Amino acid sequence: IDSWTLSHSADKPWIDYGLTRGMGSLGFALTAVIFGFFLDKYGYNIMFYIHFVFVIISVVFCFIIEPGRNKPVLKNVDNRGKMSIGEIKFKDLVKFIWFLIAATLVFTGFRANATFFPLLLTERGGNNSMLGMAFFIMAGSEFPVLFASKKLLMKFKDTTLITVSMVFFCVRILCHILAVPVSLLILSQITQGLSFALFLPACVYYIRRIAPSGLTSTYLTIATSCYFGIGGILGSYFGGIITESYGIFTMLNSSLILTVIGLLVFIFAGRDNYVITH
Repeated sequence: IDSWTLSHSADKPWIDYGLTRGMGSLGFALTAVIFGFFLDKYGYNIMFYIHFVFVIISVVFCFIIEPGRNKPVLKNVDNRGKMSIGEIKFKDLVKFIWFLIAATLVFTGFRANATFFPLLLTERGGNNSMLGMAFFIMAGSEFPVLFASKKLLMKFKDTTLITVSMVFFCVRILCHILAVPVSLLILSQITQGLSFALFLPACVYYIRRIAPSGLTSTYLTIATSCYFGIGGILGSYFGGIITESYGIFTMLNSSLILTVIGLLVFIFAGRDNYVITH
């Protein structure tokens, strides 16, 4: 959806990535609290029927929405229409690689923490309705940050916002470790806004800034494959092994350490210095 939104914004400047992504968060927030109520009242089976209906509606809308019309304009191409090697700046490529490493480490810790959050909530006395409320607060906190992301990116550097978001990824996991009362654990989901929701638009703008002309979608695909794909798989897999073998709190502490390492990697190797121009 990131690449799709960017391809549309090329010939439709009024499309706002943050607002578009925020509407998804708003929809998730509303359905989370409603599903929590229905699961407690009617059981888990109803979830699959409702999910099927929503998927069909989403597929229909995907076919209705027209694709982005403008193809990317390639600069510095040779007479065969291929991009020259000189277009890809070595300095930016190194920064991108370090960013991938840092983001993958952060999301490995984040995914392990997020995957077993329902288990943590249950261990502290929560139920499905409370889980739905936690997801409502979590997704609801994303919307205002995503909505304001365009203004934030005009005022602050994208690397600064990425750093802040990684700090709040650490704060989020720390809250899960320290928040013993279930009510406080649910309330701590508000940190999702300044972590996950701030990271998404900031990294999209960061990648769009350093990517060679015509390769923005490629860079975005590589990036999301690394932190959502590789980070998600590693976090879920090893998070499960650690939780099963040593307990959920060992897993949370391991996730926190990994996330801090990712933050430090980005601070010392992934950031760059540039001046905001309006």
